[in-house]
Amino acid sequence: MNYIGIVLVNWNNYIDTIECVNSLLKLSSEVPFKIIISDNNSTNDSVDRIKKCFEKTARIFIFNKNDKSNIKNINYDIAIVNTERNGGFGYANNVAVKFLEYDDAFKYIWLLNNDTVVDKNSLSYLFTAYQKNNNAGAMGSMIYSYFDKSKLMLAGGFKARVLSFFSPISILDLDIDGSTECVTFTDGYISGASLFISKHLYLDINGFDESYFMYVEDVDFSKRIELKGYKLGFSVKSAVYHKEGASTDKVINQKRPTMKQWKMWGYYELRNRTYYIMKYENVFYYILPIYWMIRRGVGVLLFDKEKIQRSKLLFKALYDGFTRKMGVLKF
Repeated sequence: MNYIGIVLVNWNNYIDTIECVNSLLKLSSEVPFKIIISDNNSTNDSVDRIKKCFEKTARIFIFNKNDKSNIKNINYDIAIVNTERNGGFGYANNVAVKFLEYDDAFKYIWLLNNDTVVDKNSLSYLFTAYQKNNNAGAMGSMIYSYFDKSKLMLAGGFKARVLSFFSPISILDLDIDGSTECVTFTDGYISGASLFISKHLYLDINGFDESYFMYVEDVDFSKRIELKGYKLGFSVKSAVYHKEGASTDKVINQKRPTMKQWKMWGYYELRNRTYYIMKYENVFYYILPIYWMIRRGVGVLLFDKEKIQRSKLLFKALYDGFTRKMGVLKF
């Protein structure tokens, strides 16, 4: 029997993870699945909280990163894998999929952000779309706002735009009608909020580039799928509701980021965009990171406090991206 492994990354955010798992347990799917929670060395009691919440209704087993023996012989509905360190989003997903590599029953992987809630038919639609489109290496969902479920945040993923790097695919970008089940595209990426892929292809492209730590790793991941000759796609009927940024304290509904938020996404996003350009694009595109830094710098000078500290982080992000100094920033 073939299984789908649904992978969530948790870091100190058991409340959202529990809500996400509750929605997953209500899924209607013709293919059986198991839930793998890759805990990124949470510093709170996330693992205990998650275990306690589901231990009466589901079979739960806790594994350490290097536990490879007897995995096939353990019956579980939810596995919690301790990654042993916070290596970022890509690292945690790689640990989970490496864990599944040793069980041949798992043929497919559904990567899902833990700050999402899924429609009960979302996985079924994803799987059907993936099966019907052999030229699509990975499949995404329609991502709606958790807070306004009628608001479409993006259709599957993003398309390349020169000045803005990538921008969300919207209904306005598409030529679809009520009979459309799936859309395929190139020169873009599928959001890591919901990404369905075969385990074989995931391993074939060596998973995520862990050096990004956070942000842009799904862009890089999708790029390598396309370099293998595949298109990307998304199911028009698969609905996922996203809180967006709950696991990283990203800016939501506020005018300017706090210094803490600036350190997290302000630095990593610019650095990682720059690294991606250096990794895949030609010299013509090298001017873009400088443009992005200037655009952000203007906002810092006009609207933010702590102008010197924020400006230094911008220059550091640009320098680190150009020199490929990646990994975790030591603040």
